[in-house]
Amino acid sequence: MSELINTTASIERAEKTDGSIIISLRIKNSSLDSFQNIEQGKEYRVKISSYKNRRSLNANAYYWQLLSKLAEVLKIGNNELHERLIKEHSNFTTVKMLTAINPAMFFKYFDDIETVADDEALYTYYKIYKGSSQMDSKEMSRLIDGLIQECKEQGIEVLSDAELDLLKGYER
Repeated sequence: MSELINTTASIERAEKTDGSIIISLRIKNSSLDSFQNIEQGKEYRVKISSYKNRRSLNANAYYWQLLSKLAEVLKIGNNELHERLIKEHSNFTTVKMLTAINPAMFFKYFDDIETVADDEALYTYYKIYKGSSQMDSKEMSRLIDGLIQECKEQGIEVLSDAELDLLKGYER
């Protein structure tokens, strides 16, 4: 199956008629040429999903540049600092697993919370953190903000607020 259109749109209106739903979409910055192969009345498979801004590669590069400077000042490895920052400045999900199972087989960043026993087995609860490559722009922004705060505390020069806003892709 070939993909005819992959774009972002907002739902303009949705109305129910005769057991069907008619949805009107507003597609910004698109040319009518994109729709030349669409036939009215023909059935198409449609998938509608929430839109999330992905983090920018510039923000990612800045994060790793600053992280390297801070790691050097703190005299620790980049990976060790990266893991600490993720655990301190990002959300987590709680997961319950059999204690006999090594969570490192499934998750890169985790902390154990507690181990409990029931009649059948021993279980451990873990905090599971997303890696930075899975973060959206809002999550990455929070991680960068935490890193920037630590850099400032160590006297490491950082971009101005206006430059950071441009890097992150938004205005204050």
